[in-house]
Amino acid sequence: MMSIVFHNYKTFSLNKSSFKFVDNDENKKDDDNTNSIILKKELDKWKTYSDILRKPNRYLFNQMLLQLSYKYSNAIAAKGEQFSTESLIMSLLLEQYKIIIKNLEFY
Repeated sequence: MMSIVFHNYKTFSLNKSSFKFVDNDENKKDDDNTNSIILKKELDKWKTYSDILRKPNRYLFNQMLLQLSYKYSNAIAAKGEQFSTESLIMSLLLEQYKIIIKNLEFY
């Protein structure tokens, strides 16, 4: 499932000049927050997946996770640690859906 989400993210980011890349440092939150702790644990779970990707894809994958997941950290943490993977994937899918709808409005 994450591979599909990443593929769509990569397609949008490489094909759309209007897609804005955001520095990882701009999205970091305070780790003392419970939401950030749950999110950090979830992001750590995906490190091994990230490590097997080629360098450009690894950078893009990590950027996708950091950029979009911190935006939805409250929603991801709302379901608790047991469902953080599902919440993370749903947040990424929601963001991609918003990008698709926005791009369809231009046609």
